[in-house]
Amino acid sequence: MAVAEQPIRVLLADDHAVVRQGIRQFLETSDRIAIIAEASDGLEALRLIHEHRPDVAVLDIQMPGQSGIEVTRAVRAERLPVGVLILTAFDETPYVKAVLQAGANGYVLKTASPAASRTVARQFDLGVSPATIRNTMSDLTRKGYLSQPHASAGRMPTDKAYRYYVDTLMRPGRPTPEDTGRIEAALGLSRTEERLLARAVKALSVVTQELGVGLSPSMEEGVLEKIDLVGVSRDRILIVLALRSGPVRTIFVEGERAGSDDALDSVAGFLNERLAGQTLREIRETYRDRLADSPAQHADLVNIFLEQAEGLFAPRSPAGDDVLLGPTAGLAAQPEFADREHLRSLLQLTEQRDVLAEALRDRRADGIVISIGGEHAIRPLVDFSMVTAEYEMGSVHGTIGVIGPTRMPYDRMVSLVEYTARLLSTLAPSD
Repeated sequence: MAVAEQPIRVLLADDHAVVRQGIRQFLETSDRIAIIAEASDGLEALRLIHEHRPDVAVLDIQMPGQSGIEVTRAVRAERLPVGVLILTAFDETPYVKAVLQAGANGYVLKTASPAASRTVARQFDLGVSPATIRNTMSDLTRKGYLSQPHASAGRMPTDKAYRYYVDTLMRPGRPTPEDTGRIEAALGLSRTEERLLARAVKALSVVTQELGVGLSPSMEEGVLEKIDLVGVSRDRILIVLALRSGPVRTIFVEGERAGSDDALDSVAGFLNERLAGQTLREIRETYRDRLADSPAQHADLVNIFLEQAEGLFAPRSPAGDDVLLGPTAGLAAQPEFADREHLRSLLQLTEQRDVLAEALRDRRADGIVISIGGEHAIRPLVDFSMVTAEYEMGSVHGTIGVIGPTRMPYDRMVSLVEYTARLLSTLAPSD
């Protein structure tokens, strides 16, 4: 009596859930392969290898916690009987050499290029023919989930495919302790609104390897807490506008100090009596009426304030000045931007902060907002996806998130953006 052949037991480890899912679906078409466990970072992968002892571990070369190469070294150092296949987007000799020196049995090139059915069949040994894969891919193309740049090219997921994944298949998890630790360390160094946001945006860029982006809080509905007038020299005055449990806005003005700090305190008291407790929008619409009967003895100081009021109570900064961007190095290193044209589009996007400001203002809403490729109404964003969340600073709100290729790991981006927005709201200055 013939003994049934046991399937090859495979562990998948990749921090991109969509990549894991795609590989799993292809491998499960073969009855000779069984996926026994999945991991989203290197430390989890190593733990599951010890627990399940798979026949083969398929590891992404870059993962949080430990890289695929580091996991491979640990497996080989412990002499575990596990075959290792590395997934990598890098085909340069130093990377291939490092993979093989670590003890991997081989590697599979993971790129952002269109994939042909023959390539898929050859690289993944799915147990089905290229014709079967080609027919399946043709069906998905007809339904709008795959695109084919030209007749002889392979296929790539469309915006519709990524939207289907985001809306129906995505299961965001929790950020890893390593990722949250890096974000917390970056934000813990400052308590001022501007620096908090700048550090958060930079941390998101570094941790996600996408482009971190932030929009400073809109002052429109911010409630005025207090106005201070500070004499810094004989002919310079600092006007300080503090919002309730939120940011502070300051402006230096030229003008006589009217002889004493008492005069500044008196005018500040008059301004607070008439304006404090109102939103900036209400103040901007009514301040001239509210301040019409100012004290005659301090008319010059009040006039100085009135001359600056439009700018001081304006709802937003000049176009693009309220947009913060993180470093682009991680995003630019991704496969999509190996092409000069795509890299140029990324650089142009970072230079159009007014466009980004408009896009970010239009998406303010509770919870996570995900927009993909052609869903953007603004042309420079149609080649990118954006994941954002709103954060609170007292009575005002801002936006933080990431921009990346449509191939981005949406589940991980959602968890990290959501966590960072929540942390920003917690650390914001308060009463």
